[in-house]
Amino acid sequence: MRLFLSTSTLLVIILGCGGGTTAPPAPTAPAAPAPAPVAEAPKPTDGYFVWYNPGKTLYHSSSDASTWTAVPGTFPPDLTNWYISITSDAAGRLYAGKSPAALFHSEDGGKNWAPIAQTAAPTGNADYRFCAGAADELYGVGSDGSGIYSTDAGQSWTVGRVAKEGAKGAGDGFNGGCAFSPTGDLLVDAWYFDPPGPVTQTSHDHGTTWSALPRAANNTSTDGLGYVNGAIFYAQHGGYTGAKVSRFDAAKNAWTETPELKGVADREWALTVFATDGTRVVGWENPSKNAAGVIKSFVQISDDGGATFRAVPGPLAQDPTPDTWDEYIAMGWSNGKSPAAMPAPKPVEAPARTTHGAPLPESALPKPPGSSSGSAPVISQPRRSPGDGRRKGNH
Repeated sequence: MRLFLSTSTLLVIILGCGGGTTAPPAPTAPAAPAPAPVAEAPKPTDGYFVWYNPGKTLYHSSSDASTWTAVPGTFPPDLTNWYISITSDAAGRLYAGKSPAALFHSEDGGKNWAPIAQTAAPTGNADYRFCAGAADELYGVGSDGSGIYSTDAGQSWTVGRVAKEGAKGAGDGFNGGCAFSPTGDLLVDAWYFDPPGPVTQTSHDHGTTWSALPRAANNTSTDGLGYVNGAIFYAQHGGYTGAKVSRFDAAKNAWTETPELKGVADREWALTVFATDGTRVVGWENPSKNAAGVIKSFVQISDDGGATFRAVPGPLAQDPTPDTWDEYIAMGWSNGKSPAAMPAPKPVEAPARTTHGAPLPESALPKPPGSSSGSAPVISQPRRSPGDGRRKGNH
């Protein structure tokens, strides 16, 4: 009897529990959400810019200048010939120009350009080399010996002098450059044939007064000028003999030179231009051909202020116009920032006639270009590379 009751009880328990049916599946965990897409890191927009005239192309480099790509878009046709400047201010606005009447700016890394309207432009027909400093700050050194200064992104200018009276810069007689230091000091170099008078000067007051420096080179012009690691560097283009970079030792009041930068041994004319981001010095050499007919393009990079250089391949495999002397190159650097809208034009004020209580020299007072020594405005002509009028090739 005890066994029967136990068996019945067991049967009742089994039947009461739904014996013979499948147990419901365990609840499944909710599916994990798909991972959010990883945003692509923004590509750096700082780097060096080079305008290469034979190919009518603007190139932009990586931050370290090791790789180069062509910039899509159209460069201002007013500037696609001979010597211009490419420079960028601390706010990231990119400028290109050869005079206030032919001065353009870009807000998108050189893809699109707009002319800068002039509310108070210098008179005359001088060519200028421009450099940019703080936001909206520009300076230009002219073929007529003038220096012009703007604080409204080139819309209006204060006119002064940087060279001796009467500098004309006719024909091959002018090439110049300028640069701002991180603290706002200004460096200018200009080379004139008429009258002879190369000058290298610095200014602590935006060009109102000047102090002369010894010059890095005689009877030649600069193709790169700037402040790097607290010092001044000066580059000359080289041509048939190789480019050189000099650094100024303020303690010794003297320059030291790097060895010649020969991108291609036994080559034809090889123009090289240089620029700096304040630490690195970069040189860009046009494609040039050696005696064996091999054409190469080089980018020279220095991480020690121009003391030594290493070479990386340039972006060009050949000279697009090998039979003409058109090897103009312009180079500058940009921090890649997105600038604010163009500022409102500022009224031009003549500088005071005294500085720290001392009268300014007559040469420091503003004079319209072309008005010095009673001369008429001079139409300056672009500087051409040696050998103009001859076919290119090995000589």
